[in-house]
Amino acid sequence: MTHWFHRNPLKATAPVQFNYYGVATTPASSKICNDLRLSRTRLLELFTDLSCNPEMMKNATDLYFSLLQGFILSLDDSSQECKLRYIQNFKWTDTLQGHVPCAQQDAVFELVSMGFNVALWYTKYASRLAGKEE
Repeated sequence: MTHWFHRNPLKATAPVQFNYYGVATTPASSKICNDLRLSRTRLLELFTDLSCNPEMMKNATDLYFSLLQGFILSLDDSSQECKLRYIQNFKWTDTLQGHVPCAQQDAVFELVSMGFNVALWYTKYASRLAGKEE
């Protein structure tokens, strides 16, 4: 039971393009959507990169989560939900349902699912360090 966590598979996800042609009408909003897509792709690539270290993972996670917060938090600091929260559909596998993807149109679902993978990466990294002789 001491090393159970290193056997858990990462949650799989479908690619997300963040293309909002009718919504993102300015160059700045299109750039944010493009940065969001690229930072998500980069974070997913780091999960399987054996040369990735905790600093690289933290930087990639901070970048993606900071951009994703724009879809969750309201800009005017009001208690109302952000109107962009439900604009994108995210698909993730569930460890209880096997390879059947669960799809939800909610940015918080994406935040939690990606956060789970980040936490699982850190446990796998710790397991790798614990397995070294030095």
